[in-house]
Amino acid sequence: MPSPSFNKLILWAFLAAAFLGLAIPSTVCRGASDLNGDFAIETWTTDNGMPHNTVTALIQTRNGYIWVATYHGIAQFDGDRFKVFDTANTKGLDDSRITALYEDAQGVVWIGHDRGEVTRYVEGRFESVALDKSWGNANVVAFGNDEHGDLWVLNLRGEAVRLRDFFLIKPLPQMAAEPTMKPSLAADADHRLYVLRNGLAARITQNGYQPETFDGDYHAQLTRAFGGGFWVAGVNRLRRWDGEKWIKDFGPFRWDDSFITTMLETSNHRVLVGTLLGGLYVVDESGGWFCLSRTNGLSHDWVRCLIEDREHNIWVGTSGGLVLLRERKVAMLAPPDDWEGRPVMGITRTHDGAIWAATEGAGVYRKKGDEWTHFGLNTGLSNLFVWSVMEDNSHHLWAGTWGGGLFRFDGEKFVRQFELAELSEPVTALHESPPGTIWIGTEAGLIRYASNKLERFAGFGDAAAGAVRAIESGAPGEIWFGTQGSGLGRIHDGKFTSYGRAEGLDHNSILSLHYDGEGVLWIGTLEHGVCRFKDGRFITITAEHGLPNNIIDHIEEDGLGNFWFNSQNGLFRVGRQELNNCADGKTNFLRALVFGKAEGMTTLAGSGGFTPSGFQSPDGRLWFPTARGLAVLNPTSVRPNRIPPPVLIEEVLVDGQQVVITNRPVGRSKQENSPTRGIVVPPGRRSLVIKFTGMSFTSPSRVQFKYRLEGSDLGWTEGVTQRQVTYSSLPPGEFVFRVIASNSDGLWNEIGDAMAIEILPRFFQTWWFNTVLALAAVITVGGGVFLESRRRMRRKLERIAREHELERERSRIAQDIHDDLGASLTRIGMLSEAAVGEMNISHKTAENLSQIQATTGELTRSMDEIVWAVNPRHDTLESLTNYISRFAQDFLGTAQIRCRLALPLELPELSVRSEVRHNLFLAFKETLHNAVKHSGASEVRVALQLVPGGFKLQIADNGRGFDPKRLNSNPDKNRPSPGNGLRSLRSRLAQINGRSEIHSAPGEGARVEFFIPLPDSARVTRENS
Repeated sequence: MPSPSFNKLILWAFLAAAFLGLAIPSTVCRGASDLNGDFAIETWTTDNGMPHNTVTALIQTRNGYIWVATYHGIAQFDGDRFKVFDTANTKGLDDSRITALYEDAQGVVWIGHDRGEVTRYVEGRFESVALDKSWGNANVVAFGNDEHGDLWVLNLRGEAVRLRDFFLIKPLPQMAAEPTMKPSLAADADHRLYVLRNGLAARITQNGYQPETFDGDYHAQLTRAFGGGFWVAGVNRLRRWDGEKWIKDFGPFRWDDSFITTMLETSNHRVLVGTLLGGLYVVDESGGWFCLSRTNGLSHDWVRCLIEDREHNIWVGTSGGLVLLRERKVAMLAPPDDWEGRPVMGITRTHDGAIWAATEGAGVYRKKGDEWTHFGLNTGLSNLFVWSVMEDNSHHLWAGTWGGGLFRFDGEKFVRQFELAELSEPVTALHESPPGTIWIGTEAGLIRYASNKLERFAGFGDAAAGAVRAIESGAPGEIWFGTQGSGLGRIHDGKFTSYGRAEGLDHNSILSLHYDGEGVLWIGTLEHGVCRFKDGRFITITAEHGLPNNIIDHIEEDGLGNFWFNSQNGLFRVGRQELNNCADGKTNFLRALVFGKAEGMTTLAGSGGFTPSGFQSPDGRLWFPTARGLAVLNPTSVRPNRIPPPVLIEEVLVDGQQVVITNRPVGRSKQENSPTRGIVVPPGRRSLVIKFTGMSFTSPSRVQFKYRLEGSDLGWTEGVTQRQVTYSSLPPGEFVFRVIASNSDGLWNEIGDAMAIEILPRFFQTWWFNTVLALAAVITVGGGVFLESRRRMRRKLERIAREHELERERSRIAQDIHDDLGASLTRIGMLSEAAVGEMNISHKTAENLSQIQATTGELTRSMDEIVWAVNPRHDTLESLTNYISRFAQDFLGTAQIRCRLALPLELPELSVRSEVRHNLFLAFKETLHNAVKHSGASEVRVALQLVPGGFKLQIADNGRGFDPKRLNSNPDKNRPSPGNGLRSLRSRLAQINGRSEIHSAPGEGARVEFFIPLPDSARVTRENS
């Protein structure tokens, strides 16, 4: 064991070098195993957003963030981006040189500085904590809560202060020696705090330090052990102390003289030991170990701090950046020359357990055990572009090249098969079935080699003549082959069948084939996902159904009910039953377990389109070729991530300006799941940007989100990997934004986070403004309606007054005509009659007097009609009906024609204007006159009928009738047209907005109908009905 003074010397020299900025040499991890089989490593530095490359402390807070302490501030990390807090951008953070971080049970983050200051972060604010002057300015190195719940702060000198009452305890004399020696703090299972400094351990009590002797030897570091006690590094040994005795001893140190800086036991019971010069040592439960340093992936050999997150990833703070160690699920194998930078194409496993890999331009490689052998130009391969390798049933290894022919390995080198010299096409696929028969896929079609004879199938055309990339055995006597652009082919018992788009195959470019134990053929396509051929039907499953990628390079079963796919987006696994359910339409979405760089792959680009292109070895491991080497995984050790990612709405920008998210009063909303935080957006803002995150560090790039804005979005926006959303021109109102997230294995945090959003209206969008505006509109409209109604009423009253005046005038005129003109005409008639009877006059004079008498009678009747038409007392339908019926009886009776009346017994009180009565009576009179003069009828029927909108007046005779088509013809231009009278009828009816219809035929009489509109008749008709 190196002496304490030797360790101190190393520490002093190293601190001086670090202070002066000198280059620090690293040690070599002697005896370390190949790290690639254990961890996938990812590193972040200032190039990725870190404020400084020296990481002094790490914690994961309860909301999921990784907090990274540096000498240039704190970086809050969500797996995607760093948010930096420093003195320049953060109020309350007075010093950017951070040396310690701790989160207590209440979620308060405590921050220690290198000059002794303490800051706390609570509810989104940084606050400086005032300490007693006796505390001094030594670096804060750790915080811890003791068994009483009190928070203690430990500094570089070993002094501890209780923040509750600033009770300060000093280290024991031996602990206080060597002021540069950094102490370590650890709590046991009962939350009792222990401090180790300068080789001596002591427990923090209410009265001060209480020594803990362990075994009295010098100890360098301690950390809490799962199940109780501590892991203690000392006396050149790593041992476990249960509180009373040593219960496990891992023997001498593996890190020789490297000074131990930090320790951690992980959840899988590995002990991690960080050193000053030697990197990170990993010791498992059995005592096996390996070392991680700059020589095999660590960014720096000075390991300063260690934590394990909730997903069991290991975070390492170094002097060269932040390092994340994920348990490697995929091992990447490569020879020492790294394949000469060439991609691996086809791979196969031979009977002796050797793995053979064909490359594009670097020949063939063999891995047997841990030994790699390269076969190139000097070992018989005249063409280094080898795309396919296969071992046949006789243990002969075949290699197909791109245009260089077919080679066979004879145990030491490859020999070109000159008996196959005519085979000059590029060979992309090799397959044996049955034993002794080799199927060769070439760019010019399918070839069979058996009994030293080549048989070409290109003559069949279609797939048999295409570029064959995949060959697979099916049922007994059945061979399937897929081509690049020519579809799928099948040979069964000598019969060839080709399948393409016409037969239901979705895509003609095929990269891989797999025939499962249930007699189903699975087809990996180029850009169109995987296709199932079952019962003569093709069903395609693509990225729309959840496949991570549509380019399927290889399909392999793991014997556990799953299919594994090699693709251009890494490896992924889907259950066989889930695939069948999707193909059968029982589900429309798949859950795929994806393996990418986070799981250890050095590239996501698989290799495909060659046969064979993958296999399962006898130990159950799956082997796949990629552009950067061989990817190997053990499907039995694969476990999905069962930890849902914490989700948090981080920040809101309104028109580019940050808005503070505040806590909402409890009970503000009646909804049970109403958000507890929210923002208020001022009036007139247009753009709203919401930034959110989901913390899953196993594979941050594959975290997916769903979000919705209640009150605006109709449903969830799904399948989102971006961590922000923008809304533009939202209307005033209250909204709720919700977001949930899933980890890389599809496990959703269904609770997520939510935030209330209240967008304040402009003054013209407020309820009171709208109310005032509505009232003003009501008042305006009401006032306008009132004024218009008043105007109309005044006009109506004026019209009524004029009508009354007109009616009085009409009554006066009618009375005057009746009294004066009527009396005079009557007197003229009486005198003419008396003169004819009393005077001895000549015959001519008698005729004149008779004519005077007849004219007087006609004038009297005309006057009577005029008086009837003018008198407002007759402006009713009943008066009109009585008048025309009386006239018809008198007129037709005089002509010795029978008159039949069909009139309603009761007529409604409908007003008929004088103009209407006058024109209708004249049209009626003209019609009767025509019937008497022209029809030769013996009977005329007059009928009146109320109809919607008015009434009908019908005059029908039983006379000789006529042809209505001849009414407008006039062969004799010297005689008036027979249609003039009827046109006169139509003209009179048009003046009162009425219409007339004439129905007649020779020998069938005539019928004339008048329709007279009346404004009140429709209402009266409905009431009568």
